[in-house]
Amino acid sequence: AAAGGASGEGGDPQIVRPARSLAEVPVFLVSPSRVLVPGARRSIHCYDTSLLGALEAARESGGMIAHIPWSANDSEGGRKMTMGVGVLATVIKETSSTKDNKFGEESPSLVVDVLATTRVRVKKVLGYEPYVRAELEEIPLLPGPDEATDMETTELWKAVTILQKELGLPASPPTADGRADDTVADLSTAPALLRASNEASFEEDNAASERAARALAALAAVAPESRAEGLMLSGSKLGEFVMEQLTEVRARLLAMKSSAAWASELARAVDGHGGWARRCMRSGGEYGLLEWNEQPRETHVHVRLRACTTPMSDTAMMRRE
Repeated sequence: AAAGGASGEGGDPQIVRPARSLAEVPVFLVSPSRVLVPGARRSIHCYDTSLLGALEAARESGGMIAHIPWSANDSEGGRKMTMGVGVLATVIKETSSTKDNKFGEESPSLVVDVLATTRVRVKKVLGYEPYVRAELEEIPLLPGPDEATDMETTELWKAVTILQKELGLPASPPTADGRADDTVADLSTAPALLRASNEASFEEDNAASERAARALAALAAVAPESRAEGLMLSGSKLGEFVMEQLTEVRARLLAMKSSAAWASELARAVDGHGGWARRCMRSGGEYGLLEWNEQPRETHVHVRLRACTTPMSDTAMMRRE
């Protein structure tokens, strides 16, 4: 397996520097969109033999288990597995459970809560059976983003958090399979959560380490497919990446809020027999209404709107029955 990433340019590396080595650690391999970010917690239901074996090994190593993103790519020499930058997580809670197999038979399982604490990359895979285990290189927090970037990131995070609450959305966007099972660290508490596992960085430069901790924790709010890329960055490049991603998230949430307001107005219009909507049509679509198609003897109406204030798409469809 090859470690993902390439070196950066100039004095501020794009890919962070490895620090101390971790001799043999059990590994959970996940898709890039499912990788945890430092400061986040997740409950994982473990029921197959490889994951249960990895948990048993984790107990013997102080509860440490790695969460590593991987992908498979076709090359001239065949199919190649690439492992990217992941996190070292600590098992903080175990709960006995059961899982039905494909035959409907019940078997014992475990639900574990893990806390991601520091970034790591795979130095060498030591084996795949009975579970994946590897020698890891720990990645320090430093260098961190500058103060101005840190302040803007914090303000963007607050704005995103407020919009998420207004819209009833989880703090961490769901992945492609619909799962939103992470508990996200608040940026004010992220440095304290990461201090113990990144002691060397905090001793070297406490303020810069706190800024880096906040930037990494903020990755939990960005699109899941972008988190693995963010974990590979450091310094100003990490700060700029997080700011750019949070800005996009805020724009999407503002568009959703605007769309929700439109839906509410349109629902009232339809309930009122469409009088307001038809007046919009006669006035040339002043409020963004492009099409009204009311079918005789039917109980539903199709309406097409122009998305006047949202960058997400040119049109939005709504059906109310």
